[in-house]
Amino acid sequence: HRSSAMNDPLPVFVKPTADEDVPEHVRHAPKDSSNGASDLTHDDMMHAASATHMLTKPMWDMKPFSAMLAVVGIILVVFFALFVDYADTPDDADNYQLFIHVCIMIFVGFGFLMTFLKRYSLAAVCLNYITSVFVVLEAILVFGAFEYADSSTNMRFIKLDIFLLVNALFAAGAGMITFGALIGKVSPLQILIILFLQVPLWAANVVFVFSRGFLLQGADDAGGAIAIHTFGAYYGIAATFVAFRNKPNLGAGHERNSANYTSNVTSLIGTIFLWILWPSFNGIFTGDARMVSFANTVISISGATLATFAIAPFLSESGRINVVMVQNATLAGGVAIGAVPDLKIGAGVVLLVGFGAGILSCVGFAKLGPFMERKLGVRDTCGVHSLHGMPGVYGGIVGVCALLALGSPAAATAEFGFLAVTIVIAVAGGGAAGFVSTLVDKVTSDDRHSVLAYEDHTVFEFDDV
Repeated sequence: HRSSAMNDPLPVFVKPTADEDVPEHVRHAPKDSSNGASDLTHDDMMHAASATHMLTKPMWDMKPFSAMLAVVGIILVVFFALFVDYADTPDDADNYQLFIHVCIMIFVGFGFLMTFLKRYSLAAVCLNYITSVFVVLEAILVFGAFEYADSSTNMRFIKLDIFLLVNALFAAGAGMITFGALIGKVSPLQILIILFLQVPLWAANVVFVFSRGFLLQGADDAGGAIAIHTFGAYYGIAATFVAFRNKPNLGAGHERNSANYTSNVTSLIGTIFLWILWPSFNGIFTGDARMVSFANTVISISGATLATFAIAPFLSESGRINVVMVQNATLAGGVAIGAVPDLKIGAGVVLLVGFGAGILSCVGFAKLGPFMERKLGVRDTCGVHSLHGMPGVYGGIVGVCALLALGSPAAATAEFGFLAVTIVIAVAGGGAAGFVSTLVDKVTSDDRHSVLAYEDHTVFEFDDV
């Protein structure tokens, strides 16, 4: 693969250093005539080598990506000026603290969780950063328009308050879950398009299907197990399936689709931040039941952590603990209880839910993920199906059972309906977005795409040590 890819002319992203940029003592260093050796140090020789050899690694053309950001940015300025105003609300310091917690989850937690890719860690954090900002701004407009369209006759009807900002962050959370399925394989322009198309679908599902219950009323999903995790995961899985099912070179066998010691540690930084702050994520919209939500989330996510360390050695051929499961499956309890974090279903039941989520996620990473890639061509880079998709569906089912046990069959029916509709919208929308993304940044050669994939240098300019 590598040899055929190198025969394809590739754009240069590291230019040769001009001769005059090479230090004088390097250019004119004397050589030992007996063996051809010079008096240069090892560092001098490395500098000379980099100065005299043109590196022909490929890069994505970033100008269309930047142009799209600029155009959308101008449109946002106009729309914000016309339609967005400040809400008449008092100081909201308590909710702002939870808002900050959710911010850290999106920008630090998700960003660093994806740094496990040894040659794509910089892109993981930077693209998580800019695409999250992009989605937040778009969601303020789109979600705000859907939410407030009927509540004001004023042209500037979108009211900026803390809860609109949090919902915009939730949209970014769904987007970053989608990004996790695609990371390393897509160009920055492609992921921007996929997320741009995702926001209206996500907002419509949350506002019209869930909040207003146009189909069924009474569903509970305060922590977003269905609306955020399930939606984001299946949207991303559908997108990666459509875009990359015929590109086996970009799957788990790719030499750079892997971790090293350092990248595994930085990924665990994301895990720990997410674990600590998940109660705020699940509890911010639960009102008077916040303490119940905080407690349920801590118990459930602790159960998943315990289950992960308990079962991981039995799912590994080496009999040791797979760090991928520690980075991901330990969080599955936070996803699962997110469907009903505010219900008093019993601490023992909540702990059992966490155990089940951790076990389910571990089995997903060990067995189902590889099966889906091998048999179905689903190349899920971060394993979002195992961390967000399956635990989200599991959480929805837990919600149905909890609502039935509490004597609310109508709400249970609405919960199941919301779960089903969410999956349908996510798969259809993600598949369409994946197809649209293939119309830009086309790479005709699989080998050439393999060279582009999972490599920071194809996106960013920086000094590599």
